[in-house]
Amino acid sequence: MLALCGDLWDYPEKFKTDHLLIWPVYVNFTPMEWEQGELKEYAKQASLVASDVLMINPIDFALKNYGGSFYFQKGGVIDRIPFEQEQILIVDVN
Repeated sequence: MLALCGDLWDYPEKFKTDHLLIWPVYVNFTPMEWEQGELKEYAKQASLVASDVLMINPIDFALKNYGGSFYFQKGGVIDRIPFEQEQILIVDVN
């Protein structure tokens, strides 16, 4: 299943799935804002629709978007790519 940016905030009921959800977003919170609560809020929101969610946020130096990719499972952060680093996040989802 695929949801885009604000989909899970606006219409979470339309994206409920028992499968992996891929959630590309474009949000430019600072790393401090992410760590002080936004990451927890995104993980919580993701848990409303799927047990396993991959959220991808791009790096954009022009508008200062810090990136970060995350594997959420049941409302928690299981794995992640640090902000401002280009890497590949590999997860094992059963």
